[in-house]
Amino acid sequence: MGRVGQPSSFRLPCPTPSIPSLCRHRFQTGEADRRLSGLERCRDLHERVGIKAVEARSERQRIGGAGLASVINATTPFWTIVVAAVLTTDEKITGPKLAGVALGIAGTAVMIGPGLLAGLGGPAWAKFALLGTAMSYAFAFMVARRLKDIPPAVTAAGQLTASSALMIPIVLAVHGPHGLFSASAEAWASVFGLALLATALAYILYFRLVAEAGATNTSLVTLIVPVCALLLGALFLGERLEMFEFAGMGLIGLGLITIDGRLLRRRPG
Repeated sequence: MGRVGQPSSFRLPCPTPSIPSLCRHRFQTGEADRRLSGLERCRDLHERVGIKAVEARSERQRIGGAGLASVINATTPFWTIVVAAVLTTDEKITGPKLAGVALGIAGTAVMIGPGLLAGLGGPAWAKFALLGTAMSYAFAFMVARRLKDIPPAVTAAGQLTASSALMIPIVLAVHGPHGLFSASAEAWASVFGLALLATALAYILYFRLVAEAGATNTSLVTLIVPVCALLLGALFLGERLEMFEFAGMGLIGLGLITIDGRLLRRRPG
């Protein structure tokens, strides 16, 4: 709730939704969080962030395996290409786009490494549910694309203000106000950090990218997110990167270069 309650005053609006359990988690487990590693905090928080559909998705990830879920999530650009080709006139399917997305999906799979095999034996319904999530993102890009003539800050502020109005009564009814008053300064700082940077600024960038670069190009962020997570873990948490992770990042980079096409075009003689 803290994340999406910011747009009216700051006019800053992230494509990631939030739910009452985010506040409950951050406010009631501040002390326990200090005993967790950085990655455990991120994973624990991620499992609690999102509206009901995203909560269900977290459960599907647990059932189907996080590695497999990451690969299926990386198919979002592919579905965006397909949907855009059907619903738009200026974002058509091309060979470089398909090849680049295929390289990006393969790079995500390679970057996960042996952990990818953990979810292969999960139930079929979980895999279809994750696939439906990736496809729903594609349609969400189409909706955002139709709003490109509206200033990004206005679109994001309206979206987040409406979601806040819907969520506040749910938060009070389900969790009550007691956790808000017992929150530590660290918990409040975390919530405001999520609200201003990971949500507000991210939504500004999201709607602007969709308007200026198109739905397909904006969907490529799905391939960049795992790379950023690995690099930030190495930079701030001292994690050691494995060779297969470097190989996966290389494939993702090659995929993005292929989609862009400029470096692969033959120079005139």
